[in-house]
Amino acid sequence: ELLVQQGRRGQQEVGRRVSVDPGIAAQRAAARQKEREAAIKKLREMEERQNSAATRIQTAFRGRVARIFLEAEKKRRREAAELAMRARMSRADVDRRRGTELAPGPVPQARATVRQMEREAAIRKLREIEDRRHRAAAVIQAKFRGNAARRLAEAERQRRRQSLDLRRQLKMGRGASDRPGPSSARGSGRQPCESFGSSRRGSTALLPRSRRPSAAGRPGSASL
Repeated sequence: ELLVQQGRRGQQEVGRRVSVDPGIAAQRAAARQKEREAAIKKLREMEERQNSAATRIQTAFRGRVARIFLEAEKKRRREAAELAMRARMSRADVDRRRGTELAPGPVPQARATVRQMEREAAIRKLREIEDRRHRAAAVIQAKFRGNAARRLAEAERQRRRQSLDLRRQLKMGRGASDRPGPSSARGSGRQPCESFGSSRRGSTALLPRSRRPSAAGRPGSASL
């Protein structure tokens, strides 16, 4: 059945093609040709616009590059002219300072004089640079030495302060050990003067015999 239906449809299509009027077919062909030509024209216009845009971009880029190169060339020429003018001014200044007037034209002696003066000026500049470097190095060394001296002085002051503190602490410790406490005097039942005297008598035993007090000179020897 499907094959039969497809055959019928094919016959109907063939009949339609055959039954089409030749004038209508020509009109349709003309319309299709016009559409094709219009599409081709649009494509060409688009290509032309693209090409024109690319051309403008290239032209602008080339013009910009040309302007850049032109500005660079102008700048180079300007700098060269300035350098030449400075050289002429420096030479004239040197001539004026030296009191030498150069004759017009290439004079060998004058050229030698100019070269000698330029050499002397260069040597003077080098010496000035070396002097500045030496002064800077001397300043740095002086600062370093000053810092080192300050550190040594601070260390010496700190050492002296520590030694004084140690001596003061030792003196305070000796005074506290030699001073009799009230508890010892109260526990022995003696008066402070007796304990002081006994401590003095006991302390004389530590002295040599030549420096010990005699029996006649001792307190209480008459009663004995």
